[in-house]
Amino acid sequence: MLCAGFALSHAAAALALATLAVALGRRLAAWASPELRDGSWGLPLALGLGAIATGASLLGAAGLLTGSGLLVLLGGAAAAAGPEWRPLAGAAASLGRGLFLGPRRLWAWAALATVSCCALLALYPPTGFDALLYHFPAAQRFAASGRISFAPELRFPAFPWLNEVLFAAAMRLQDDVAAQCLQCVVYAGTAVLVWEGCSRRFGGPAGALAAGLWLGDPLAAWLAASAYVEPLLAFFLLATVEALEAARRLRAPRCLLLAGGLAGCAAATKYQGLIAVALVALRPPLGAPGGAGGVEDARSAGPARPPGAAAADGDGPAAAAKLGRRLRAALPPLAVAAAVALPWYAWISSKTGDPFFPLLARLAHPRPAGAVFAWRGSDPLAPPWRALRQALWPYPPGSPLLWLLLPVPLLAWRRWPAAGRLAGLALVCGGIIAAVRPDARLVSIVAPLASVAIAGAIALGSAARWGPAAAAPRLLALALVALLPAWGHTLLLVARRGPLPCDGAAREAYLRRQLPGYAALSWLNANCGRHYRVYGLWAENLRYYAAGGFAGDWYGPARFGDALALADRPAALHAHLAGLGVDHLLVRNVPGRPAAMAWEGQAGAALFRVVYRDREAAVWALAGGAGGCGAPPPRGPW
Repeated sequence: MLCAGFALSHAAAALALATLAVALGRRLAAWASPELRDGSWGLPLALGLGAIATGASLLGAAGLLTGSGLLVLLGGAAAAAGPEWRPLAGAAASLGRGLFLGPRRLWAWAALATVSCCALLALYPPTGFDALLYHFPAAQRFAASGRISFAPELRFPAFPWLNEVLFAAAMRLQDDVAAQCLQCVVYAGTAVLVWEGCSRRFGGPAGALAAGLWLGDPLAAWLAASAYVEPLLAFFLLATVEALEAARRLRAPRCLLLAGGLAGCAAATKYQGLIAVALVALRPPLGAPGGAGGVEDARSAGPARPPGAAAADGDGPAAAAKLGRRLRAALPPLAVAAAVALPWYAWISSKTGDPFFPLLARLAHPRPAGAVFAWRGSDPLAPPWRALRQALWPYPPGSPLLWLLLPVPLLAWRRWPAAGRLAGLALVCGGIIAAVRPDARLVSIVAPLASVAIAGAIALGSAARWGPAAAAPRLLALALVALLPAWGHTLLLVARRGPLPCDGAAREAYLRRQLPGYAALSWLNANCGRHYRVYGLWAENLRYYAAGGFAGDWYGPARFGDALALADRPAALHAHLAGLGVDHLLVRNVPGRPAAMAWEGQAGAALFRVVYRDREAAVWALAGGAGGCGAPPPRGPW
C-alpha cells in the first residue's frame, strides 16, 4: 500500500501538470489560429510547459519561487485556460476511444506500456551523474532560497536554468522524484507531437511508426527517467519546427510568434537550443518558395524567366526587397525568442563575463595540464573501442533502428523531398552539436526529427510498393518492433535496481547500492548533520546528497588538480584544504585514478585522521577542522 500510494501520488501530480499545460497551451494555440488547437495535443503541451516555466522563472528572479508563489502561478494558469476545460474533457474522451478502442489499439497500449516503464524508472531516487552534479543541486538551491542565484560551488555556476526552475518547482511542491516524473511527461509529449506531425504529413500508420521510433530509443527513455534536460530541449526544438510548419500551412503569422517563444524556451534550457532560434531566423517568409506559395509572393516575384535567360537589371532591387521582407518577417518571432531567452544570457554574462559560459572562457583559457588530467593520458596505441566506450559512457545506446534507418530518407530525398528535408535538418543540427562536443546525449535532441523523417520515407515507400491499405499493417508491426529496445532496456534496469524504495530507509539502502561512495557520505550526514564541509575527490556527483558543504570538481576554485599536486605533501595539502574551508576529505576508490593517499601513515597521521572507510571510499578528518564529528572510526569491512 505504501508503494502504491507513493507511485499514485507522483503519477497524479505529473498528470495534473500535463493537463494544465495542455489546457493553457490550447488557449495560446487558439489565439494564433483556431485550426492549430483542434485535434492537437503535443504542441499545446509544449506551449503550456514553456509558459509555466517562464512564469516560474520570473518568480525566481523576483525571489518568489515559494510554495505560495507557485500555487498562485498555477492557479492563474488554470484561470487563463478556463474556456478550454470543458472542450478538453470531451476531446480527451474522444481521443481515448479512438486510440485504445480503435483499430490501432494494440500499438496504443504498447506505447502506453513503454511510457509506463519510463515512469517506473523515474520513481527511483535520482542517480544520474549530471543530474546529481549540477541539475538537481541548482534546483535544490533555488527551491531552498526561492530565488535564482549564482551557484559558485557548482561546475556550472550560471547556466540557462529553465528546466532546473521546473525541477525546483517540483521539489518545492513535492520532491525530486516528481522532477523526474516531469521529464517523463515531456518524453510522452514528444511522442505525441512526433505522432501528430508525422501523421499529418505522411498518414496515420507513419505517425505510429515515428512515435514508436522515438519511444523505443533506450537513450531517450533513460534521459527522461534520470532528470536530464535533453528531453525538454528535444521537445522544444521539435515544437519550434512544428510551429513554423503550422505558420506555413495555415498562413497564420501569429504561429510565428509561438515558434519564437518555443525557440526562446529551447535556448533558455541549454545552449544547444540556440539552434531553434536559428531555425526561426532562417525561416522563409510565408508564401516564399518552400513556404505556402501564396498569391502575393507570386505576384511580387514577377514572370518567370525562361531557362538560360540573362539576369534582368531589376533583379538586384528585387533581391534586396526579398531580403528586406525576410528580415522584417523574422523580427517579431525573434523578438519573442529574445524576450524569453535573452535575460538568461545577460545574467550569465553579468556573473561570469561569458554569455555562453564556459564555452568562450575555455577557448580563452586552455585546459590546464598536470596531475588533474594525468590519469586520462592520450595513448595513441589505445584500442579504438576504448575511445568509443568513453564517448558513450555512461549512457545506454540509442535505438539501433533509429540510427541505422536514418540514411533511408536521405537517399530518397529526390523522390520524397518532405522526408528528405527533415532528415537533412536532423543531420545538420546533429552535426553542429557534435562538432562542438561529440556526445551521444547531446546529439539525441535531434532524434524526434529523425524519427519523423524515417517513418515518412518508409511509409511512402511502402505505399508505393504495396498500396496504402496493405502497407498500414506492416507499418504498425514495425512500430511495435521499434518499441522493443526501450522495453528491454528499461525492464533490465528495473530488474537490476530491485524493489521500488518507497520510504526513507529503503531510499537510503537503494542509494548505498547504486551510488559508489554514497555510504561514506551517508556516514558524514548521520554523524555531522549539516555541520561539515567535505572535499570529495573523484566523488563530484555526490554533491546533491551532501547535507553539509561539498567542494571538489574538475573545474572551479576546488580543482582536483590542485589537490593531487600536493598529494605527497601532507602539510601542504592540509593547508590547501583548510584554505577552502574544508574539514573532511572523502576519496573514492576509482580504478585507473590515483588514490592521492601516498602520504597516509606517520607523515600525515597528525594532520589527517581516518573516521570512515569501506571498499568504495574513505573519509579523513582534518586536524583543527571546524567540523564537530568526533566519533571513532567504525569497524567497516576493511
